[in-house]
Amino acid sequence: MTRSEIWRVEKYLRNLFRLDTITLLERPQSDSVEVHVGGEFIGLIFKDEEDGEISYAFNMSILENGPARPTGVAHLVLFHEGGDAGAHAGIDLAPIPRCARLKR
Repeated sequence: MTRSEIWRVEKYLRNLFRLDTITLLERPQSDSVEVHVGGEFIGLIFKDEEDGEISYAFNMSILENGPARPTGVAHLVLFHEGGDAGAHAGIDLAPIPRCARLKR
């Protein structure tokens, strides 16, 4: 992602969540950036280019902190450029299956 894209997506997130402590940091991989809130890492944003259209997907792992809290991944499609789709945002929370215990 270019610095211009990073700045634009960061501004979008700050406005969407009304939270000025959201920052995006570059990674060695050019297709993604780290997302931080108040200096704490919370997930990654991936850029996807397909058929001349660009979209950005925010992936955040939610780790299990106790028996009452499920493990899952939040997937937020930030916005989509190009084509007839226009801009949109949506959240899909999908459970992560627990690993099967190996028998000895």
